[in-house]
Amino acid sequence: MNLNRLEVNNFGSFGENNVVDFSLYDPNDRILVIGENRDSAGSDSNGSGKSTLFNAISWAIFGKLPNNVDVEDVIRRGTSETSVKLLLKSTEFEIMIVRTRNQ
Repeated sequence: MNLNRLEVNNFGSFGENNVVDFSLYDPNDRILVIGENRDSAGSDSNGSGKSTLFNAISWAIFGKLPNNVDVEDVIRRGTSETSVKLLLKSTEFEIMIVRTRNQ
């Protein structure tokens, strides 16, 4: 089972219509996640959304976050709803997981 596609809307630091298309990579490849914070000078990668990306995947699969953060706290400020769609694929089948949360 491989991650195929992730769609994130108003989750943590992510706004609307963020898509990560894992199908662009060979399933045997390793993916390095790095970040660049363009909002805060001198912050390097802090606050760029690396952990939020993995939190979104965890929430989609397990329905909870690994760092004991309440899911209501990850709804982007100024919005009232968050959603994550995760497509998992194998050679035999695919699974689409969709989670949404309103304040």
